[in-house]
Amino acid sequence: MNQEIPQPDQQQSKLASVDVGGIIGPLKNYNDQFSLGHTAARIFMAATGDLPESEAGVANEQKVDEFMTLDQMKADTEPLLNATGLEYQPVQANWFVAGSGDDHIGSEMRLNLKDGQQFVKYLKALDPKHITENQRVGLREVIVVLGKQFTSYDLTDHNDERLMEFMGNLAFIISEYKRLLMDDDSESQKEITKLETYLTYARKGCLREYREAEELHLLTPPTGKGFILRWHIDASPDLLKKKWDSVIDTLQMISQNNKATELYNTVRINAGLAIEAAITEVAAWPDTRKQKTEFLSILNTTKARMSEF
Repeated sequence: MNQEIPQPDQQQSKLASVDVGGIIGPLKNYNDQFSLGHTAARIFMAATGDLPESEAGVANEQKVDEFMTLDQMKADTEPLLNATGLEYQPVQANWFVAGSGDDHIGSEMRLNLKDGQQFVKYLKALDPKHITENQRVGLREVIVVLGKQFTSYDLTDHNDERLMEFMGNLAFIISEYKRLLMDDDSESQKEITKLETYLTYARKGCLREYREAEELHLLTPPTGKGFILRWHIDASPDLLKKKWDSVIDTLQMISQNNKATELYNTVRINAGLAIEAAITEVAAWPDTRKQKTEFLSILNTTKARMSEF
């Protein structure tokens, strides 16, 4: 008997009923077992004899049934993952699972964009007038997770399929999110704006330079005693030099990209203001304060190097 093939309208209707919150919820629950508090509690309970006998022997390892929880999570969410083009990926291997045969490596999991076109197709199937509150919450959570995930990519690795998939569909994702959450004032709007900025600089040809400047908080002028580049407050001389060397390296990198002239000027000005503020703060320290002279030497040397840009 031939199976009936769903028509486009039926497929759209099915997609429109999908709630991505069903992907995020299990992911949060799974990752909770890797939290420091959860691990410490299990170790303490094992030491005090409060864990069931079947668990006490593996308190410092991820149990086999916990590893199976990952398999179960994937099985339970597979229809949602396939419908949205998303997938779970390990963050890092940090736990070993005791089991028969080879040991299995356990890890926190993160959400990744596996099939950008399918994710866009899912978003297009949604009507902002008819999405449920649960769907809205799920959409918010997904874009926040994906936004944070993007910052972990190595922008110099052009063989990273995850990065290529993300960037190849980013414009469409932003467009659909703005359509669906146009009146939203949640954290998701900040992520959408941030991703839109990344897309702008990618089109300019200087996204890597922008991300480096962003990481060092060089995109805005330093303000008052709360400005970010105050490494002199709690750094050793070696760390202070290393941090300001990274600023010099970033200026050097940006200056070499002729597509980043506007960004370079912004970063150069802000770095100059930051080094001046740092020198002023350290110079005001009592002469008896430890490392004042050494810190001033490092900062003034950095200032002199900046003058070359």
